Amino acid sequence: MKKIEAWLSKKGLKNKRTLIVVIAFVYLSSFYFYC
Repeated sequence: MKKIEAWLSKKGLKNKRTLIVVIAFVYLSSFYFYC
C-alpha cells in the first residue's frame, strides 16, 4: 500500500477520485487473491 502512496506522490495526482479507484482496485484484487 505504501508503494502505491509513493507512486501517487511521484505522479502528483491530486484527483481524489483517482486515488479512491486505485485503493478500491487494490482492495478488491487482494480480496480476490485471498479467496
